[in-house]
Amino acid sequence: MKAIITKYSVESSRFSATDGDGHTVYFDRDNSLQFEDNHLEAVKKLCAKLKWSGRLIKSYLLHRGVMNARVWVWIEEQNARCEIFTINAE
Repeated sequence: MKAIITKYSVESSRFSATDGDGHTVYFDRDNSLQFEDNHLEAVKKLCAKLKWSGRLIKSYLLHRGVMNARVWVWIEEQNARCEIFTINAE
């Protein structure tokens, strides 16, 4: 499976979720939900459209220090662990 990226457009007040391969869903912000829960709803809508299921972890994509997108990555049921790496550019 692929990673999923979710974004929020201030101009249109809509959330989007994409797999980066042409599959995208859009929906209007649900003000009854917390902001992060709207990102999760975008993921759920894309997964329903593509008939995907499983477990995901979420992280953030930063642009100039601002969280402008979320990235969701699939994890295996058997090995639900994450590895964190530190890269030091010289």
